[in-house]
Amino acid sequence: MLYKQDIEKVKKWTLEQAEYCWELWRVEFSYDHYDPEVRTFYVIEHQANTNKAVEFEHLKELQGLIQSEFGDRYKVGILYQKLPYE
Repeated sequence: MLYKQDIEKVKKWTLEQAEYCWELWRVEFSYDHYDPEVRTFYVIEHQANTNKAVEFEHLKELQGLIQSEFGDRYKVGILYQKLPYE
């Protein structure tokens, strides 16, 4: 079971990872929510600003931090936004 301060810690890590990924790969995402049923932290991509999709490769460090702190059963998922045609 995770507590509010654990969720806040993951939000901070996600923000730091998002800034790192923006500088390195020009992909943009942010923390969305935690689903306790499947023990997954979800990030949501912001592809409209970059035209590049977030991939799990970009989230390896974040997932490593989460698993080292809370255990191997915790994962990171990506929510993709459907872009409207221009």
